[in-house]
Amino acid sequence: ISAGLALPRYSSVIERQIASEGTSILTAIKGAQERCRIENGAYTNTFGNLDMTVPNSNNFNAPAVEDGTSGNRLGNITRKTNTYTLHIGISGALRCCDGATTDCQKIGITDGACAVVGGTPSIP
Repeated sequence: ISAGLALPRYSSVIERQIASEGTSILTAIKGAQERCRIENGAYTNTFGNLDMTVPNSNNFNAPAVEDGTSGNRLGNITRKTNTYTLHIGISGALRCCDGATTDCQKIGITDGACAVVGGTPSIP
């Protein structure tokens, strides 16, 4: 019985470690977006306009950049298992959207604050 209780807890720890890779990539995107805004007067939705190289990930699909005009989002990255997507906003706030799964709860970034705008979250 105790092994049955430990397994969900262990999987949550592993998923939090995996999610930290995604949040690290999004934090780098936010920094590059801020430098782009300072240099060019606006955020971009094109990686080529950012002063960063997109790292390869075993756990996440290639991230996307957003120009902040829709839902204050600057970037997002989706888990390769397609169970959740992490978003970063202009304020640096992170949101996790997971549809019907509980993966956002596992990683400690709840999706309750995701207001849907055009099918994706708006970040305050």
